[in-house]
Amino acid sequence: MVNRLLARDFPGCDFTEVLANPLNVCLVEGENGAIFAWRGPGIYEIHLFYEARGKEALRLFDSMLGIIHSAYGARLFWALIPLPDLHVRMFARLCGFAASGTFETRHGANELFVLGFAHLGTDEAEDRDGIEGIEDVVGESHIARKPAPTEISLSHSRLSHF
Repeated sequence: MVNRLLARDFPGCDFTEVLANPLNVCLVEGENGAIFAWRGPGIYEIHLFYEARGKEALRLFDSMLGIIHSAYGARLFWALIPLPDLHVRMFARLCGFAASGTFETRHGANELFVLGFAHLGTDEAEDRDGIEGIEDVVGESHIARKPAPTEISLSHSRLSHF
């Protein structure tokens, strides 16, 4: 199922190694999913493959973000989005990501988006320990200062973890 969804949104890309890595997390609900590729303690690169659009896509993203934080301790997320994919870059901004510059990769020009949470821990000391040094890397303005959603609308029984 995951391979079919990935082939739909990322034709020609092979995610076999990404899916096989036990540190990476894949969350799926219906025809929508996200791969959270582990890049360090609490740091994940995000690849979304959503059929949902608009408010439903935003709700789904918030729910998945809540799950990846609560179940895996994620605190910082980033994505490289190809410059021609304006709708994806706009969605990243609507989700709270901050644009952090453009980069040329072997796949072409991309824009880097970063989203971090300083208030996702159980207390302020834990928050500071988990986020310390990130401001030096991405800049203070790129760390979102908003609380995590208080309610996750997806139940773990409806969401598949791979």
